[in-house]
Amino acid sequence: MRSPITRLAVAAAISVAVLIGLSQLGGSSAGVAWGEVAQKIEANRGFTFHQWVRVSRPEHGDQITHIAAYSAGSRLRQDWRIQPEGPLFKTDYYDFEARTQVSVRHNERTYLHVPMEERTLQSQQSGWLNPRDWIRQFLSSTYTKLGRRTIEGVLCEGIETTDPAFGDANPPSARSVARLWVSVETQYPVHLEASSTHTTARGDIQVEGVCDQFRWDVELSPDFFEPNIPSDYRQLQSSR
Repeated sequence: MRSPITRLAVAAAISVAVLIGLSQLGGSSAGVAWGEVAQKIEANRGFTFHQWVRVSRPEHGDQITHIAAYSAGSRLRQDWRIQPEGPLFKTDYYDFEARTQVSVRHNERTYLHVPMEERTLQSQQSGWLNPRDWIRQFLSSTYTKLGRRTIEGVLCEGIETTDPAFGDANPPSARSVARLWVSVETQYPVHLEASSTHTTARGDIQVEGVCDQFRWDVELSPDFFEPNIPSDYRQLQSSR
C-alpha cells in the first residue's frame, strides 16, 4: 500500500463505490430531474392535497377557504371549508370525461348538476391549482432555481417564477410570484405557494395560495367521486 499508484487506485475505487452507493440509495447528490416530474405526475394513479386560498377584494375584504382536493384520472373532488377542521360548506365533483359538474352546497342544503362550461374545464385542467399543469407552466416560463430546503421533513429543491402569465389567471395578474418545491428523493411536488395582484376597475385583487400535504400515487375508490347528495337537499335550476 506504499506505492503511490496503488494508493491512487484504492482512492479511485472508494470514490466510485461511494458514488454508486449514493445513486442506489437515491442520495441527495442527485438533484431533481425537472423534465421527469411532469411524467411522474401523469403516470400516478391518483393524488390528494390541501389548498389554502385567500382572496382580498377592495369591496369585500378577505375571503379565506381551505380545500381538500382528490384527483384520479378524469375525476376530481374538492371539499371546501372555512377552517381546516371546520364543517363542510360545499363539495364539488368534476367529471372531465363526461364534462359534468355537481356542486353540493351543504350550508344551503341544495345542489346543482350542470354541464361543465369551457372556462370551468380550462380553469381546472390548467392554472396553479392543478398539479399536472404546474411543471409545464414553470418550465415554459423564466424561472430561478432556489436551491434546497427541508419542508415537512422532506429534502426539496425549489424553483421560482415571476411570470405574470403563471396560473392562466383571468384577469391577468399585474404582479405574480410562485414557488414550487419538489422532493429530491421521490421527484414529486411537496409544496406550492403563489401570490398575485390583479388590477380591475374596482381596485386591485390580491390572491395568495398554498398547496401542501400531498399524497401521491394513491388508489382512490371510484365511489369517492360519485356525488353524495342527502335526500332532503333541494336541486337548483341552472341559470345558464
